[in-house]
Amino acid sequence: MEYKKKYLKYKEKYLQIKEKLYGGTLQETHEKFKTDIINPDIILGVYALAAPDNCASTNMKLLHFERIQNIVKECNPDALIVYDVQDEKCRDGKDRPFKFNKKEQSDIFASFISKKFNKTNIITYRVLPNEDTKEEDLNKFIDSTINKPRELKNIVYASGSKGIVGESRLSPYNYALERVKINNTNVIIGGITLPERYKKEGWDEAEILFKKTQEGCKFFVSQVVYNFNYIETLLKNYAYKIKQNKIEPSRIIFTFALFGESKTFEFMSCLGIDIPDDVKTEVAKIKEEKDYISYSKSLCLENWEKILKLRNQIMKEGIMNEGIMNEGINLPIGFSADVISGNKAEFENSIKLYNELNELKKSYYELKKN
Repeated sequence: MEYKKKYLKYKEKYLQIKEKLYGGTLQETHEKFKTDIINPDIILGVYALAAPDNCASTNMKLLHFERIQNIVKECNPDALIVYDVQDEKCRDGKDRPFKFNKKEQSDIFASFISKKFNKTNIITYRVLPNEDTKEEDLNKFIDSTINKPRELKNIVYASGSKGIVGESRLSPYNYALERVKINNTNVIIGGITLPERYKKEGWDEAEILFKKTQEGCKFFVSQVVYNFNYIETLLKNYAYKIKQNKIEPSRIIFTFALFGESKTFEFMSCLGIDIPDDVKTEVAKIKEEKDYISYSKSLCLENWEKILKLRNQIMKEGIMNEGIMNEGINLPIGFSADVISGNKAEFENSIKLYNELNELKKSYYELKKN
């Protein structure tokens, strides 16, 4: 009985907040986002989160929902990203510093919150099944996300598979892209980018993005970034390919996350996030939690400012390639604030990080006028 009273209290509170903050329709919100995502004059700001744990209690799920309410109220992001979190092995070969907890299915949770926050766009991550999946099962997987009951409109498909799907001879990602085009043209499809893959000999991340842009991918979301050198290479090479081939560029959203303790910093390496050696040296000297937060925030803001200035330079001065200067191009970009652990200080400061990244974006608009 006590639980029912508590539930009704939360429900009433939610309805009051919804009425005050989140009026409007999903269709109106999506139509505006379709325009904004391709508008290079708009720099988008998004906030990334995961669905609650599968085994979470009702109280914990209510707390998770209240956190989202707070994010929307305090940040007013252009979109929320809901990750499809998988149990991956550490890419550095070490043991995970944090235990993996299975999450609620990303598309189910994204569909739920998209109906609760009508004025907030939801970008949903979906990790595609591997190449052993039958074509019929892959169709069901894709259709369940874009059609009823979920009907999600902004989807990032991620696939580590290099196989092909049935007689289509397409990769799982390209197969999903074609399936969406055929069945629901109102859906916006995105992809992922990992600038640090430039570490691999012969790898051209910009070429991957360019090909996906040609195939209809409208935006890319990066993994958490800490190494500006790879970002610079990616943006310059992508801008050059887009300009040379005379096609419209897709948006690149760069992800930033704080580390509030040594375990989170270790987890970043586990996830394959490239950390420069000088940063590792400085982190080894840190003793207090607040210093982890302030140092990581300073790095995020510094890299975002560098990205904004580089984008402005590419637009005004053009791109030098093989000794030839090409005309400038207006690349659509954006930022995402992410939280990669359950550390309370990291979550609380991620909202501050979002707002400071957003302030830098505003100052860039002033810079662009000059």
